[in-house]
Amino acid sequence: MAQGGNNGGILRLFTGWSGSSGQGGGLIGAGGVSGIRAEVVLKTGFLWKRGGHRGGRKTWKRRFFALKDETLHYYGLSSSTLLGAMPLVGHGDGGGMDGDISNETYLATASVIQGTEADSLGLPSSLTPFLFVVVTPDRSLFLCAESSKQRVAWMESVRQLVDTH
Repeated sequence: MAQGGNNGGILRLFTGWSGSSGQGGGLIGAGGVSGIRAEVVLKTGFLWKRGGHRGGRKTWKRRFFALKDETLHYYGLSSSTLLGAMPLVGHGDGGGMDGDISNETYLATASVIQGTEADSLGLPSSLTPFLFVVVTPDRSLFLCAESSKQRVAWMESVRQLVDTH
């Protein structure tokens, strides 16, 4: 899969300069302007994301991800346009057996995808060892890192965020 795209704008959005690797945490949004709070960014970086969540094509696209404010955000490669966000901590929608779970908190899980399930997701076999999924009651987000080390780091970051609740 080709890497392509101008990533400088996205990296500047999260790091303040284009020379950063984009792999660490940091602060964004403060800029000395009153009324704007700084956001703690736990992790940023590039992952492959499987589409089709809203009934579209189930293709794999490389996206820039930021884990911040209890949410996993993802952006296009050539701009800083937010394409989607997945809350990792939230409250139920009231749809339980007793009809009243609106105050129950849900926490996302992150797990490795292996074997026949990995083979069925349409990725080249060279990338299937780096697959993982982030799951909430509303959505399963299928992701692929570019190395085992990257996958472990992303999964640990998600788990670390969830464990604080």
